[in-house]
Amino acid sequence: MPIFSYQAVDRKGKLVKGMAEFPNEHSLYQWLKDQGLVLTKQRRSYFRSIFKPRVKVEELIEFSRHMNYIIRSGMPLLEGLKDLEENTKNETFKRVLQAVKMEIQAGQSLADALSHHPYIFPQFYTSIVKAGETSGNLDKVFLELTNYLTWLHDTQNKIKQALTYPIIVSVLIGIALIIFVVFVIPRLTKFLIQLNMPLPLPTRMLIKFNSFMLHYWYIFIVLLLSAICFTCVAKFSQKMLYFWDKFKLKIPYLGRVLLNLVLVRFVQYVGMLYQAGIQVYQALDVVKEIVSNRFYAQKMEKVKHLLEEGEGMGRALELVQGFPSFLIRSIKVGEATGNLDETFRELSRYLNDALDRDVRMITTIIEPALLILVASIILIIVISVLWPIYNMLGKIT
Repeated sequence: MPIFSYQAVDRKGKLVKGMAEFPNEHSLYQWLKDQGLVLTKQRRSYFRSIFKPRVKVEELIEFSRHMNYIIRSGMPLLEGLKDLEENTKNETFKRVLQAVKMEIQAGQSLADALSHHPYIFPQFYTSIVKAGETSGNLDKVFLELTNYLTWLHDTQNKIKQALTYPIIVSVLIGIALIIFVVFVIPRLTKFLIQLNMPLPLPTRMLIKFNSFMLHYWYIFIVLLLSAICFTCVAKFSQKMLYFWDKFKLKIPYLGRVLLNLVLVRFVQYVGMLYQAGIQVYQALDVVKEIVSNRFYAQKMEKVKHLLEEGEGMGRALELVQGFPSFLIRSIKVGEATGNLDETFRELSRYLNDALDRDVRMITTIIEPALLILVASIILIIVISVLWPIYNMLGKIT
């Protein structure tokens, strides 16, 4: 949905500014009218609609923690939101909290108010809050959200840390190769050619490679730009994104990490929504949008249809295929014993541990592999340069 920046006045003539997401201008006008505000100026923000404003996960964690405290302590909701608004330094989040307060004052529930800002509060977030309002366990729901978002933030940081070293080393290797190709190797090859003697195969290959790089460097630029353009275009093709997500799961080692990440999110989200009182088939509508893999999102859609037809969840996962047998067996046992919420918690802990092990394993594999790559490149260059010099010295002696 498009994002609108607006200005309005209340009954006392006070100017109110904000930003909200609505399907059209009429919806924005009606929303403000319901809150006793008169729209004076609105503008559709095309830039923000494409590059939607975000808040950091830390701020969403703090919001959830603060809401848990507000509800447990019995503080009025509007006063608690006002405190949070005054203390936040993120201007985007501040404007959203202002809008949320106005919506609650107009008679909307907290979940409905949050749902007007899906670029800040994801669908699963508002669905859980709505379930908490319905069941009367809103404080527990916000505590669960705090714990879950903290886990998600820590997991993302672990993956980022695991990838930081390989990225830095790869960049340094690229810079070193450019320096060698542009400055070092041309001078060495010029010297070797001046020796007027047959050059060994590694040296001739190095000279040809260097010559190709110097004369046809633009080919690599074209390939890079083509890859970037292809990636941008592919984002608008659901079919291409589906096959790409499916292909990623087949990459050695990395595919297993991505699969575990999908499964962890699956059991975390479904378990949290189920514990909040949402039926499993309804939870899957939310989960399939946020597992970050379209291949498995399609499988979850099939699972949902089977659940609606009366199948149990374990049996539905088994029929769809693609889910580990231990996960299917565990869910079947949870359904049989009536402890499905506890089953989801246990699966979450197990898969989270497996994800940590896989990330550490990839890190231990990548680091020596990069060292071997660097050593191989240096060795090839050294052999190519020193071999003809060594031959020349042998002839002299």
